[in-house]
Amino acid sequence: MSIGQIKANGVTTFPKITPIVQIKSSWSGSWRTESKIVPVSLETYAAPAKDKASFIYHYGEIRWQEDSASSSYYPLSLRGYFIRVLMRAGGLEQQVWCGTVVADGLGMHGDANGDSGDQMIEAMGLEHTLDQMPCIGAVVKADDIAGGTGDTIENMPAFNLPGNYGSAVLGNRTTTADGTYGVHLFSADGATWTNLDIIQYLLKFYQPTGFTLTLSGQYDLLDNIVMIHKLEGHTLKSCIDQLVDRHRGLGWTLRYSGSAIYVHVFSTFGSYIAVGNGSTLSPNMEQFYLSLGDQIDMKSVIVRNVESQAFDAVNVLGGPIEVTNTFSFDDSSLGAGWTGGQWAAYLAATGSSDTADPSLNDAARRSDLYASVYQRFTVPLAWDGMGHGVDPGTGNVEYSALPHYDNGTLYTSLIAPLFHGAARFLRHIPIARQNSSEFSPPMAFVTYDDELYQVDAPHEDVSVATVRVLDDALGVLIRASVPHAYGKNTFDIGTEALSNVVPVVDYQDLLVTASYKTDQRLSVWYRMAAGDRTLLIRVPDAKLQYIVPQTITGVSGGVAALSDGGIVRDDTERLQLIAALAAAWYGRPRAAVTLKFANAFKVAEIGQYLQSVASGASRQSVGTVITRQSWSFQKQTVTMTVDTSFYELDLSRIVEFPMIGGPRNLAGEIKTLQGDVLDIRQRTGNLTDRGADGGGVTYATGGDGGTFYTGYPTS
Repeated sequence: MSIGQIKANGVTTFPKITPIVQIKSSWSGSWRTESKIVPVSLETYAAPAKDKASFIYHYGEIRWQEDSASSSYYPLSLRGYFIRVLMRAGGLEQQVWCGTVVADGLGMHGDANGDSGDQMIEAMGLEHTLDQMPCIGAVVKADDIAGGTGDTIENMPAFNLPGNYGSAVLGNRTTTADGTYGVHLFSADGATWTNLDIIQYLLKFYQPTGFTLTLSGQYDLLDNIVMIHKLEGHTLKSCIDQLVDRHRGLGWTLRYSGSAIYVHVFSTFGSYIAVGNGSTLSPNMEQFYLSLGDQIDMKSVIVRNVESQAFDAVNVLGGPIEVTNTFSFDDSSLGAGWTGGQWAAYLAATGSSDTADPSLNDAARRSDLYASVYQRFTVPLAWDGMGHGVDPGTGNVEYSALPHYDNGTLYTSLIAPLFHGAARFLRHIPIARQNSSEFSPPMAFVTYDDELYQVDAPHEDVSVATVRVLDDALGVLIRASVPHAYGKNTFDIGTEALSNVVPVVDYQDLLVTASYKTDQRLSVWYRMAAGDRTLLIRVPDAKLQYIVPQTITGVSGGVAALSDGGIVRDDTERLQLIAALAAAWYGRPRAAVTLKFANAFKVAEIGQYLQSVASGASRQSVGTVITRQSWSFQKQTVTMTVDTSFYELDLSRIVEFPMIGGPRNLAGEIKTLQGDVLDIRQRTGNLTDRGADGGGVTYATGGDGGTFYTGYPTS
């Protein structure tokens, strides 16, 4: 908004601008004008920064210009009061600042001047009030309260809970909004909280007394984010800062309309970004470009191009590929983890020849001295990397247990190298326990009387054993009550050693199903231009979990249950989305701008997106949002400064997904449907149809085939 200018005889003049300061003691009260309070400076910001202002009030025996005689003015007691500043010029009036008085100080001139002085008044935006509201306790669905009545508890649980191995979150929210409160509550229903659900809950129960905070802007984008949030004890402002995360390309600020206060959410993206998975990221809905030829009240423009943030390619690195396979002696993928000398010592044990008490030898064999013999099983260095079992169609072993991964594709017929010295079995496999949602630890199986059993639930004639992964090698430790219970064919009581335990199974019949990390890792490349400047983004929690076909996943009636194999979790699409976002953000020039006006009225609002600045035939691309506006009052002149800037995006946080294939597909996936996109385009039909660089819409296509906008779309 620009106030009217008058141009006569080549000289530009402006209508007189008058700042009006008003105060009130409660938000529900009426504003009262205090003409003797003079603004010194005003600053408004996008969160997480807080608005601030300073004022001066002269006290003592003073005769003001409009007074016929001097009067006594005393210091004001305003701490805790609400204060705002209006700008008035001609028939226009606009609120430019609002907050609360937080401090004041007196600059005393002394008795010689009639006990006069200057009272300096400091104020903070209403964000400061939100930063004084701790969130403690919780409202719970009444049916889920045990041992008491009501629907409140003193503890605030986390919004969403850690999921099982291989999944990200479990929900603890009602399936439908509560009929009394109109928002979701904590519940055992098990639905997941989105960031929008959480912020609506917080605004319902924790906003300051007398306030009515309402969401505005692009808050629907929060409904696409599902994460675990531990917010107990955080202030309301701190919670909103976390939920409307600037590192995800989102921002927020407070806006006002009369007594209504809005938590206004905005996007920092300048264009729709189609990311190749059917999803679309929405741009900022308040975009404009500035023509300097129309701004005769402008004092200066400083444009800072940020070339350091431009890259030619993006490489997104996930975690290592995890593979689940069954290892066996038959295919040489499993071997004994003890030496011949250790085995001979185990046989001799105490060396006792007392046939009446062979338990002396068995007791010695249970000691840590023989912890490896018949118990430690490792994957040999000579393992060829092939999986367990045969292809039912060909009868051949054709399954790689070390598949090769390249830029989004897993090649299961190729064998990738593995550094054996660093490899270890994982403590869980992506196979659920029977009748449970928990995932299983590694499993071991043994054959007895031509039937297969798990070693922790064997035939009654076989000693029960436990399975533990080794910390120092790729292998497992299988511990029975007496180790040589698995020594059939290698431990002969009659000729070699005395024992009360007769071996009934052969350790060479063991089968072990376990998971392990390979030296392959998820990695997606996206190239925007020729050159070596590469942005590396690490997403270590991104996984690809693969089960080798014919892997044994359990036993039924003495027969092995075999997996058809395949990928059980693949976050490649997540990495592709991160790469596309990074390409859209970093693949174009970006600038920060400082504009100075001889004008006290706002030219735009915090959170609006400045596409470009034009002067004559030239146009400077900007592509950043307004994050600060300030007013300086000096020598009866007012200078307004507008700054745009951009946040460093944390692209891995933008696309934190809890459930692959779940109802939201990916927790950070934007669910914008075609109809929603059409609606947004209709809402923005009055915006300029030129891109920020003045050249309309441009496109970039990456290695995954995804196409996204780098300008502002027109249709």
